[in-house]
Amino acid sequence: MALLVWTAKKYEELSAPRFNALGRLLMLGSRVLLMIVFNQLMAIGKQMRPFRALK
Repeated sequence: MALLVWTAKKYEELSAPRFNALGRLLMLGSRVLLMIVFNQLMAIGKQMRPFRALK
């Protein structure tokens, strides 16, 4: 997770001069989407744990 945030920050630093409002919006949207996907995967992982314990 930390790597993801670091990568996003590096990407922002590298492309900051060329960033316009649309680019910033896309970056924010993609980050929010990644967070939602990550949270969903974590929730699924927690639900799967009892099944693994049964085997």
